[in-house]
Amino acid sequence: MVHIYHPSKTNKGFACSFWFSERDNSIYATLLKQSGWDDKTQNGTFKASMTDPTKKANIKLSFIEAAGILDCIERGRPFSQYHDSEASPKQISFSPWMGK
Repeated sequence: MVHIYHPSKTNKGFACSFWFSERDNSIYATLLKQSGWDDKTQNGTFKASMTDPTKKANIKLSFIEAAGILDCIERGRPFSQYHDSEASPKQISFSPWMGK
């Protein structure tokens, strides 16, 4: 499993986890919006988002989509994809984060 975690003091952070399922030979991702900030520890919290369907998304990625995300992480090229689903279509995008 791979985790990407980017909290912010303004509660606009996110957490993302990727994993591979041998059962159906697929790659999955869980995306969470940040739910809080702890000033004492300077850490974001995400626990409340785990049970709120408006702040959590589980998606199944094709190998091409996963490769686009890896390309963004490794080479800094943005990746955007419309991910179709009967239950709830999603648009996903990854872009390089350029610090100050």
